[in-house]
Amino acid sequence: MATQTRDTESEAQFQNPAPIGPQSPIPAGVHDMIISWDMKEGWMSVRAAGDRWWFKELIGTAVVTGNDNPVGRILISAKGAINDEQLQLWRPSSAPPHPMVYGDRRDITYNRLCYFRAMAKRDQPCWRLRDNHMDWDHPDALRMLKGYVGDWQIEWPNQDPVAHLFHQGFVIVCYAGCFMHPEGGYGHLYDPDLIYG
Repeated sequence: MATQTRDTESEAQFQNPAPIGPQSPIPAGVHDMIISWDMKEGWMSVRAAGDRWWFKELIGTAVVTGNDNPVGRILISAKGAINDEQLQLWRPSSAPPHPMVYGDRRDITYNRLCYFRAMAKRDQPCWRLRDNHMDWDHPDALRMLKGYVGDWQIEWPNQDPVAHLFHQGFVIVCYAGCFMHPEGGYGHLYDPDLIYG
């Protein structure tokens, strides 16, 4: 089991307090999108349809299709809208629920998802899954993952100045031998508002 000390939080990215300013609308329809932290601007950003938008708050649902580990990007499929400094996402209505996998189930809680750049540089599991309702040092509070996939029920409130995104559903960390990821170690996200077989 991976552990983490408090000093690893020193790599946290803090949000730029300056206003983002007016932005054009995200084109209508479902897009393949990239969610990532813009280290230059100091805001979270979304890329889609050949353009880029910035935001300080995130709500909604999306299908997580994978990750770009060397640069800390979450790949999703969703419809999106920018409302002032908030990004709202909607899961594609045609997308089937994510397949159920076998593994370590972490029930519905306030799961923090964030990138650990230093681990990515060492080619180690670099995505955190932390239960923010547990004590920091609880042995089950943190899992280090190779990536996320599945049905993301998202929240990132604008009161949080750090680049922490949250999943408010349950998660299964798949074991080795998983039909989707034979090597295991991925966090499969499940939306409590969907029905799984």
